[in-house]
Amino acid sequence: GQSPSLVFAISLDLVWDEFHLHCAIYRALYNMNVVKKLKTKSLPAEVLYQLASTGKINEAIKQFCLKENTQALAVISLSPDSSDPSFDQLCERIASLPQAPDSLVENVVELPLSEIHCALGTSDKRSTISKVFKLSSIECGAQDFSSVISMRLALKD
Repeated sequence: GQSPSLVFAISLDLVWDEFHLHCAIYRALYNMNVVKKLKTKSLPAEVLYQLASTGKINEAIKQFCLKENTQALAVISLSPDSSDPSFDQLCERIASLPQAPDSLVENVVELPLSEIHCALGTSDKRSTISKVFKLSSIECGAQDFSSVISMRLALKD
């Protein structure tokens, strides 16, 4: 039979934009389906690992798991048959997560992925991500910051 859909939540606090998120998801799926080997024990953990600047799995999970001070989250739904759950179903699943901060659950709004970096304040976020990724001053000032992040992720492995 078909595998059930896999739904999990991640913090967007260190995700620059939708391309950053897509790169991590596609890399995780590629490792699972083509390479047939994950660097972690599960697909959700693999996505977190692929999002992070570090090659350390525990550190990557700490950076992108939900915390009490998480500003925004994404709910990732990977369905083998392309039947994604509805927004209301996802909200119910978020509310049932033991680690979901109450403040996030109460203030859930549907937002297109293209709005990720706009919604979270780009100047503060750029500075925070630059520190976490240990970017040089040239990389920090790059006009196409998304390319800097994706290049760092591509070169990690």
